[in-house]
Amino acid sequence: MVDSGNGKTDGMTPASEPRTTVEQKVDDLAASVDKRFEAVDKRFEQVTAAIVEQREYTEFAFGQLRTDMNSGFNRLEHKLDRVLDTLTGTSSPPRRRKA
Repeated sequence: MVDSGNGKTDGMTPASEPRTTVEQKVDDLAASVDKRFEAVDKRFEQVTAAIVEQREYTEFAFGQLRTDMNSGFNRLEHKLDRVLDTLTGTSSPPRRRKA
């Protein structure tokens, strides 16, 4: 407390407060901020990992869908060729579908 000269204090922190106390408060604040940033960084890493996992699954599922659709289209094309052959009375070589 600061002495106003009449023996009373005005409730303010004295200028003679040890410098280490202020430094300790700053260090504590810095440590607290660092801890919060580490928590935020960790959360971003978790979100990034989830996005990467979702992307991998989406690519896998799309590949499966493409394979299934191509297979279905090939079967349909083969059936249509048979129907056309029956209707026209000719036999045509099987056509290759591009993947």
